Amino acid sequence: MEIRDLSFQYEKQLILKSISAPIQRGKITTIIGPNGCGKSTLFHLMTKNLKPLKGGIYLDNKNIKDIGLKDFSKKVAIVHQYNTAPRDITVKTLVAYGRTPHLPFYRKINEEDEAIIDWAMKITEIDKMKDREIVTLSGGQKQRVFIAMALAQKTDILFLDEPTTYLDVRYQIQILDLIQRLNKDFGMTIVMVLHDINQAICYSDEIIGLKDGTIVVQGSTDRVINRKTLYDIFNIHLKVLKEKDRKYVVPVSEEKELLSG
Repeated sequence: MEIRDLSFQYEKQLILKSISAPIQRGKITTIIGPNGCGKSTLFHLMTKNLKPLKGGIYLDNKNIKDIGLKDFSKKVAIVHQYNTAPRDITVKTLVAYGRTPHLPFYRKINEEDEAIIDWAMKITEIDKMKDREIVTLSGGQKQRVFIAMALAQKTDILFLDEPTTYLDVRYQIQILDLIQRLNKDFGMTIVMVLHDINQAICYSDEIIGLKDGTIVVQGSTDRVINRKTLYDIFNIHLKVLKEKDRKYVVPVSEEKELLSG
């Protein structure tokens, strides 16, 4: 997938300004940036929920605007930040909706579909709760169900918009470990939006840093994450530490550290 000269305007305000970037196949790419920088807009453009002012998103060298929604859903699965479902629907029934793009209107779920649904539930470790109603699940469990539904589409690309929002730290790590496993074990290309810089460092191969509708930096986490680029993105001085070849960002401004010291 590739972003080419992409711009987006809303109510005469230019939200994204002629941005271009490749999305590496088989890698985890995370979009970071301050509130209002255009992260969600870019996500919605890449998932066909918005139409650009100019430029485009290309998948296998074809502009996604020219790919029908059903065909697009066979290539790309999406987990949105806010997900809703009927309170009394069961886990398995919801996961089964992921097979919809593959079902002609005249065909019901067959054995192959059932096997894929079971696989998606097993991978996300929700198979033992398949008969429970969604209303009975915790936030972290619900997030796994929506990821399982996306996996049931059997695509090579998975988009996730802030998948750890509203989850406690244990569920955050479990969800991110699952996402990393999908990439490492099944070769899925992952594109996600995250707020937490350290989680982005730990779970990403590539970082796209946005600010004011433009891409400030893009590249490997080790190359991109440093004191200067973080200031360029967030306009705050943050200390970057390195331990055992992994970087960590201290989420307190250096000025605050000096005052408290």
